[in-house]
Amino acid sequence: MINNFVTDYLFETEIVMDNDNGFKVRKFKKIPQEQLQEIIDSFIEVELIQPFQVIRETLSRIGVLQKNTLYETAHILHKKERYYIVHFLELFMLDGRESTLTPDDKLRVYKIAHLLFKWNMIKFVKQEDFDKAEAAKDVYVNIVKTGDARMNMIKLEKKYAL
Repeated sequence: MINNFVTDYLFETEIVMDNDNGFKVRKFKKIPQEQLQEIIDSFIEVELIQPFQVIRETLSRIGVLQKNTLYETAHILHKKERYYIVHFLELFMLDGRESTLTPDDKLRVYKIAHLLFKWNMIKFVKQEDFDKAEAAKDVYVNIVKTGDARMNMIKLEKKYAL
C-alpha cells in the first residue's frame, strides 16, 4: 500500500523562484507510485536529536570540494513528521528528473549520516541504515568549518534547493 508521503509527491508541475526574482514553472514527469515508493524506501530515515535547522546548516557544510566551492551532497527532508537524509540526486529522482546516482554517491550519504550520528545530532530509525552507515565510516567527505563558511573562504553551493 502506498503511504501518504508518496501521494503528496504525485505532481506534474511545480512553481519555483527564478534567479531574476520572477517565477517560472518547471515541468516534471509524473512518477508511477511503485517507482516512487522504491525511491522513498531507499532514503535514510532518522530521528532528530538536534533541531532541524542545526542539522540543515551542518549538512550545508559537508560535501564535495572543487577549487574553493563546496557542493552540498546531502539534504534533510521533512515530510509527514518523518525525517530523511537524502542525496540531492535522490531528490531529482523524486521530482521525476534524470539522475545519475551511483553506489559511491549513496556511500557518501551514509558517511554523512554516520557523522551526524557520531556528533549526536540524529538516531537511525532502521538498524539496516545504521549498519550501512557504520560500513561507510571510512568514506571521505569534505567538511567546511563554520568560520570558513562565514568568512566566505569557501563558497557553499547547493545543487538542489528544498
